[in-house]
Amino acid sequence: MKKAVKLGLYGCGGRTRALMESLEGEGAYEVAAAFDVKEEATKSLCDRFGGKPCRSADEMLGVKGVEAVVISLNPFAHEEAFYKSLELGKPIFIEKPISPTARGAFDMMRKARAKKVPVHVGLIHRYYPAYKAVKRHLEEHAPGVIFSMVFNWQHAGETEMINCHNMFPDNFRLKISQIPFHCCHALDLYHVFFGDIVAVTACGIKQLKRDYPSPDEVIALLEFKNGAIGHFHYSSVCQGRHCAFPAFINTENYAISCSPSEYVAYYRPPLKNMRGELKKEDCRAEWSRHIGPVSHKFEFNHHDLATAEAMTDFIESVRTGAPIKVPIGDGYWVAELAEAIETSWKKGKKIRLPLYK
Repeated sequence: MKKAVKLGLYGCGGRTRALMESLEGEGAYEVAAAFDVKEEATKSLCDRFGGKPCRSADEMLGVKGVEAVVISLNPFAHEEAFYKSLELGKPIFIEKPISPTARGAFDMMRKARAKKVPVHVGLIHRYYPAYKAVKRHLEEHAPGVIFSMVFNWQHAGETEMINCHNMFPDNFRLKISQIPFHCCHALDLYHVFFGDIVAVTACGIKQLKRDYPSPDEVIALLEFKNGAIGHFHYSSVCQGRHCAFPAFINTENYAISCSPSEYVAYYRPPLKNMRGELKKEDCRAEWSRHIGPVSHKFEFNHHDLATAEAMTDFIESVRTGAPIKVPIGDGYWVAELAEAIETSWKKGKKIRLPLYK
C-alpha cells in the first residue's frame, strides 16, 4: 500500500474542499495542517478531513511532517502565500491563476526554479477527457500543415457581478478580469495543442458602465511559433453560451471541433478518387461521403474527473519525485498571454512575446 502524502492546506474555501474530495477515501493523502484567514473555514475543513487547524500560515507550515503544500486562495493572495510556502522547500500545488499579473507570475517562476521547488499549477481543463483525447489525436494522426485554432469563451458576466454585489460584495471576482482568471484554462489549451505564441494583436470594447473589470468584448489574433494562427474570442455580455463547440482546430489533413464532453473529427479524403478529382461532375457529394464526421463523447462529470487526475499527478510526483505534469512555467505562460491580449486591445498595438526574459 502506498504511503499517504501529508499535506498542508493554505486556504480552506470551497475550491480546496473540492480538491480534497476528489481523492477522498483513496488513502493518497492526509491533511497534516490547514490555515485560512477565516477561522470558521479552517475548522470546518479540518473537521471534515482531519489535520491541525492553525491560526497563521507560519504555524501551518511549521507543523511537523508536512510534505507538500496546497494553495487555493483568491489570486491576489497567491503571491504572498506562495513565497511563504516556498521557504519550506516542499512541492507546491497552486490554483490558477498563480498571479493576477504576468510580472508577478514571472517572478514566482524564477524563484521557484532557483530554489528547485516543484510547483504544479491547477490548470484543470487540460485534464478533461475530451481535450486529452484531442491532444492524443494530434500526436497519433499526422495533421500535415497546422493552420489554426479558434476558441470562444462567452458568458453572461452581468449575472456574476449582480450575485457578487448581492451576496459577496468583497469578492475578488469584482476586481479581476475574466481573461487572466477563468479564461486561463482556454489559453492553456492553445499551448497544450499548438505550442508557443510569439505575437498577439487584439481589439476590444469596454463601453458598458459597470464596476466589472472584464472587457465587454475582445477578439485576439494569435501568431504561433510553428507558423499557425489562432483566434480567441471573449465576451462578458453574451446572454448565454451559444457555442456548442467552443474550440475548433484546422489542419491540412483534418479538422476538429471540441467541447469539454465531446470532440468531432472531419478528415480530408486521402485519395483522389475519394475527393472526386477523377470525375468531371460536381465533387461535393463524393467529398462529403469520405470526411466523416467521427464523434467521440465523454462523461459529463469531466470537471470532477479532471480534478481527481490533476491531484493524483501531484501526489504521485511528491511521493516518487517524478517530474511535475503542469509546471509553474505553464502558469506563467497563460498569465503572459492573458496580459498580452488585454494590453493589445487597450493600447491598440501588436504585443510580442515573451514579455519577460
